[in-house]
Amino acid sequence: MNEFELKLVFPVEKFSELEKLVVSKGGLRRQRLQAFYFDTDYFDLANSGIALRIRKEGRSWVQTLKAATSSDFERLEHNVTLNHVGAGVPALNLQLHADHPAFNALTKLLQKQKLDPSALRVRYQTDIWRRAALVRARGAVLEYALDSGEIKAFQKDGSEKIVSVAELEIELKSGDERVVINHAKSLVRRFGLCVDTRSKAQRGYVAANGLDGARPIKATELRIKQAHDAALSAALLNSCLNQILPNASEINTGLIYFDEHLHQLRVGLRRLKTAMKSLGLIQVFFSENDLKELETVFAQLGSYRDLNFLDEKLRPALAAVNAPQMNLVSVTDLPHPEQFLKQKNFQLFCLSIIELSLTLVKMDPAIQRLKSLALKDLDKVQKDTKKLALNFMSIQDEQRHKLRKRLKRLRYSLEFFKDFCDQKRYKDYLKSLGRVSESLGNYNDICVALDKSEQLLSADSNILFAMGWLKAEQTRTRSECYEALQKFYKLKKVW
Repeated sequence: MNEFELKLVFPVEKFSELEKLVVSKGGLRRQRLQAFYFDTDYFDLANSGIALRIRKEGRSWVQTLKAATSSDFERLEHNVTLNHVGAGVPALNLQLHADHPAFNALTKLLQKQKLDPSALRVRYQTDIWRRAALVRARGAVLEYALDSGEIKAFQKDGSEKIVSVAELEIELKSGDERVVINHAKSLVRRFGLCVDTRSKAQRGYVAANGLDGARPIKATELRIKQAHDAALSAALLNSCLNQILPNASEINTGLIYFDEHLHQLRVGLRRLKTAMKSLGLIQVFFSENDLKELETVFAQLGSYRDLNFLDEKLRPALAAVNAPQMNLVSVTDLPHPEQFLKQKNFQLFCLSIIELSLTLVKMDPAIQRLKSLALKDLDKVQKDTKKLALNFMSIQDEQRHKLRKRLKRLRYSLEFFKDFCDQKRYKDYLKSLGRVSESLGNYNDICVALDKSEQLLSADSNILFAMGWLKAEQTRTRSECYEALQKFYKLKKVW
């Protein structure tokens, strides 16, 4: 079976309200779930998106194998009840999953890594009290599962780390996945819950490795198996969601060092903008509220990027030339980004994108418009940007910024539609475009820093020194951008 579920997290003070809600839906009894997660010493399973556990459910023991799919909300899952009596944890029996697709993923991994199943041992375990209720709505059956308890992880030095758990899972038992989304939206509005993609296994992995959080998630290469509009549209949106949601989930834990997670979140949102421009070619658009929220959050995240430039590049450069002390603003002056990422509007926005993906995948597979329209759109973007690039040294900064945004769109579109390109020349073409994007990004950072410095000048005359350095860098990077653009536009397009 494929499991589809959404996990929602909440402040501890909301637990009693949510417990009353689940009780009112029929969740009168609590069940203790003790699970033991198996992996190698190097966490080969977790690193490949595979989870293998044995869980005690009441008096029964159930062995479960899960494997990742292209969506963060859907996984291959196979459960087998074990014939075991006693308090001890049963021995693993991988062959019980032999007839399930998840077993294929596990077998390939073991063979690739040359691993013996005997290398698998308990790396973390959970002790959870679950209150569950079945809910019928709009022809679907859902399970609300309110979990509280802890995860115990075993670190390499033999020590243990305890992580508390408080979360609500909404799992689809039968019916349309979009009913899950509707229920999640209702809970976000009523209780201020947040979507969280972190599984208990992932949290155990983080704790067992002594990490503060999971690594930032970068965009992965999109492989297009089917070119009809339904599959292609859903693939574009899922590719963006799989970058946006995990990074937002980590930041929302109160992560102290979040710069790279924040950067990857911004990249994911920019890719989403590009994806929606492509989907606009087949008349698929954001709602007005979703578009407004995307622009709002993107602007808030942009403030962190702007001040990161001052902290990471300008300050060290000024220190290297013994510049006078000056009152420059810092990214540390900004609030933790969880303050707006946890807001209801952003959470509802994320749920709307998931819902849109689920809707698009149900379109008629006979419709195949997007591929040809997207390739024509690439032609238009390439042609329009070339005109600006040829006159880069004489146009205004406003037009340079426009060029930068258009080339970002070209870059992300090419990453989406790689399978429609000439594979022999694709890598060099994208690498050249990447150098252009980096140069234009540096130039834009300097322009923004100059603007911010000018605003601070009246309060600190020493800022003039910083402005002098920035203007010199502006001249240098402008020429660097022009050279990168000329090299790029000498290349033949790859689509």
